[in-house]
Amino acid sequence: MDRFLAHIWDELSNRERTHVREECEKAIRILRSLSIHVPDAGKHNVLYQREIRTVTMLDFETAIECPQSEDVPYIELLSLFGDHTSGG
Repeated sequence: MDRFLAHIWDELSNRERTHVREECEKAIRILRSLSIHVPDAGKHNVLYQREIRTVTMLDFETAIECPQSEDVPYIELLSLFGDHTSGG
């Protein structure tokens, strides 16, 4: 069953958190390669199905075009996970 990441983040193991971060980073990298920025990125806009380890980003209605050379290419990751060195 898909569940919002915001509701289950604290229940996830470090391994699951790492997997979710990596999948979100892959998705954001693809979006950025298409010059797309999602300003409303956050755990409230990510579904995670633990049984099959599927990560799905949602809510692209706020997506905007951005230059590929944007200084902070993965600002969405900061919105999702905060300081990546703190463990989320």
